[in-house]
Amino acid sequence: SLEQGSCLCLGLAEMEETADAEGAVSVDALCDAGDGNESVYKFHTVPESISRIVVTAGRMPQRADECLLDSAQYGSEAIGTKITVTDNNEKDTLDMFGERTFTAVGIVRSPYYINFERGTSSVGDGKVAAFLYVPQDAFSCDYLTEIYVTAKQKYDVYTDEYEAYIDSILDGMEEKTQALALARYQRLTGDAQQEIDDAQAKIEDARTELSELEKPDSYVLTRNTNIGYACYESDANIVAAIADVFPVFFFLVAALVCMTTMNRMVEEQRTQIGVLKALGYGDGAIMGKYLFYAGSAAAAGA
Repeated sequence: SLEQGSCLCLGLAEMEETADAEGAVSVDALCDAGDGNESVYKFHTVPESISRIVVTAGRMPQRADECLLDSAQYGSEAIGTKITVTDNNEKDTLDMFGERTFTAVGIVRSPYYINFERGTSSVGDGKVAAFLYVPQDAFSCDYLTEIYVTAKQKYDVYTDEYEAYIDSILDGMEEKTQALALARYQRLTGDAQQEIDDAQAKIEDARTELSELEKPDSYVLTRNTNIGYACYESDANIVAAIADVFPVFFFLVAALVCMTTMNRMVEEQRTQIGVLKALGYGDGAIMGKYLFYAGSAAAAGA
């Protein structure tokens, strides 16, 4: 249940390296935005403390059937748009929703999406068209799908120190998550078995439910699994690589320009060089004049 999900959050929050933990529900669903076409939307519950969102137009949702739309895909003119979860979704997906039609009351930016990529999905055409945020009351499911955790130590992202720190706490986080998920599984199977024991005459539905209950899979994901975060790092690495090449390129261009200019100047001053030689100046003195001119310009430029 959501109450048990809160216990999972509490269990992770009690870990030594945890600064904060917050449970959430998210799901991919096929939706119709009123144009008759189906697209994949990523639904999120509105966060309270971790990865908080920023409303750029409109207001926060106040009812279960209100939502916030992706600012990268919608402008303020989209406020009032109705987003409907269509019947073409799987039954498990439809069962998660307490509401099926949502009215957009605001436009929002999310730190979970830091570039234009919205990720992939196992439903529809495989590509998420946009995200939206809804109150937790919009879902009728009695479980959390994810828990966000922040660590106590603070490091700059994309640094070796940050990666090393995350690696150092990841194993402990995975063990704790698996233990909490298994404990919830055991509570559920225990409750189902108790119902069977208490009602032998009505045995069959509970036995079926117990046999269909599968052991949970738990995943601990770092920022590196966020597509926006990964794309941002890739773009930054490309720019850094270009920045390493450009100084060499410009240096070579400058050297070529200097050589061409000096060759042309010497060629144009052949008569003057002849006069200097006739007056008794040596080759070294004449060359020194031009080398000093070129060298001083190169030194100042460098």
